[in-house]
Amino acid sequence: AVSNPPGFIAVGNGPLVAFLLSSSITAGTVTFTTGTAPSAMTNLFSTVYAQSLGLWIIVGSGASQVAYGSAINGSWISYTSPMTTACNQIAWAPSLGVMVVAGEGTHSLMYSTTGLSFIGLGNTFATFTTRATGVVFNTTLNQFVATGLGVNTFLSSPDGINWGSIGTTGVDATARSVAWSPLL
Repeated sequence: AVSNPPGFIAVGNGPLVAFLLSSSITAGTVTFTTGTAPSAMTNLFSTVYAQSLGLWIIVGSGASQVAYGSAINGSWISYTSPMTTACNQIAWAPSLGVMVVAGEGTHSLMYSTTGLSFIGLGNTFATFTTRATGVVFNTTLNQFVATGLGVNTFLSSPDGINWGSIGTTGVDATARSVAWSPLL
C-alpha cells in the first residue's frame, strides 16, 4: 500500500478536485488547494479513500465515471464504469475489502475489491429498477445500505454483492441519500 499523508479531498462539478493536508489545518483556518481533476469526467460526485489499497477513488459522470489515484494531490487514472451514465456515490467497507458505487445507466449498483475495475449488478428487482442515489457502509453491523428509485427505495447487503429489499417506507418515490450513526 502507498503511504499517503493524512488529508481530505473535496470533489465537485467542473470538474473540481481540491485537497487539504491535515498538517495544514490551523485553528479557524482551512484552505483547500485546487488539484488536478480526472480526465474525461465532467462532474465529480463522491470520493472515498481505501486505506488498505492505498487508493483514492472518485466517481461522477462524463465520458468516464470512475477514477483512482494513490496520492492525495497526484494524477488520476479514469475509466468508463459498467454504469455507463453516472456514478452518484461510493462507499468503502474496510472490514470486507469491498467498495460499492450507487449510480445509473446499465447498472444501478456495482462493486469492486480493487478499485481498478468494477462489476455491475444490473437493474433487477433485487437492486433498483431505475437508479441508485446513495450508499453507505455501517461498520457496526458490517452492512451496506443503498437508496434509490424504482421498485425498491432501500436495499441492504452483507457483502456488497447480494442485495435484498428493506422497503420503501419513509419516502415517497426516491430516497436520495443515506447515512448511519453508531449512536442511534
